[in-house]
Amino acid sequence: MKLSLLSVSTTLKRRMPNGMHFNFMRLILDTLRTYSTQVAAYDAALQQMELALQAEGRFIGIQRGSEYTPVLKEALAACESLYTHLRQLVSGYAGLSHRNEYQAAVQLQALFVRCPFNRKWKYGQKMGCMSVLLTQLQLKEVQSLLQAVGVEDVVEELAVQFARAQQVFLARTQEYAERKPAALRRAREVTDAAYEECVQLAQALYRVTGDETLRQVLAVCNEEIERTLQELLGRRSSRVEEVEVEAVGRVADESVADEATIEHAASVSAAAVDVLQAEVEVAALRTVDRTEDVACSTGGETMSSIGVEHAMSSQLGRDGTEVVAEFGGTKEQADARWAAIAEEEKPSDDP
Repeated sequence: MKLSLLSVSTTLKRRMPNGMHFNFMRLILDTLRTYSTQVAAYDAALQQMELALQAEGRFIGIQRGSEYTPVLKEALAACESLYTHLRQLVSGYAGLSHRNEYQAAVQLQALFVRCPFNRKWKYGQKMGCMSVLLTQLQLKEVQSLLQAVGVEDVVEELAVQFARAQQVFLARTQEYAERKPAALRRAREVTDAAYEECVQLAQALYRVTGDETLRQVLAVCNEEIERTLQELLGRRSSRVEEVEVEAVGRVADESVADEATIEHAASVSAAAVDVLQAEVEVAALRTVDRTEDVACSTGGETMSSIGVEHAMSSQLGRDGTEVVAEFGGTKEQADARWAAIAEEEKPSDDP
């Protein structure tokens, strides 16, 4: 049975980290080189892949920082210092209306207002501001104003320092352009294309010749491809598992927090109920005490009355029947009223 090389999709090759991609391609190339053949196209494809790997290796090893950055900072610091002192001189003369330099200084100050500068700006913004300002200051009609104020030598020094900064800035940009990630990405794409050509030629040779040595070479390549893909997919799977574990942990923590909140609320509710019950009992005891204090008695019997709003009394009328009356007020007031009634019912002495 014919052996076939495992396929590595373009998407998987792009997802490989830089180091993994370079090492995988190097191992496959070294394995394919163990098979010698008289086919010139096979050797040419291997050589092309070798050149592509060398280019990719150069881009991987380049550092991220630039040696021009400290020089650029120094040059821009000199430009900022000259700019600050120049503007201070112009502003000083623009505030002295009795000086001969006043009119020229006022016109130069308006030029600085049109070309603002901020130390917090990035390199590109600072360079742009300096470029516009120097272009205006170097105009012929402005030269007379500079001479009137006496700052033409400061402008010349600013132009020298800016030219130095501009040169360093351009060199730094060129360095970044040579080693930016896009260049590495293009180098990896060239290596991928050379890889596909090599494995296709090796597969075609085996199908035509059926060489057992080439079969062993392809088997080793398959083993390396399978190992690399398992490592790549395993790295992705482990990251997914970590995310899932973190999510489950967050849910569990939130559940525990919710349960604690519910328990706390339940304990607070129970405590509130206990307090209310205690208050009700105290209020009941106070009511009983108040009732006992204000109870009134009639005919030797005690009659409870909350609030003592009325009192009941009974007396015997003239016909021997019991007369019951209900009066509002206290017992003393009821007795007084009964006395008045009894006085009214006495028989009159008149015939």
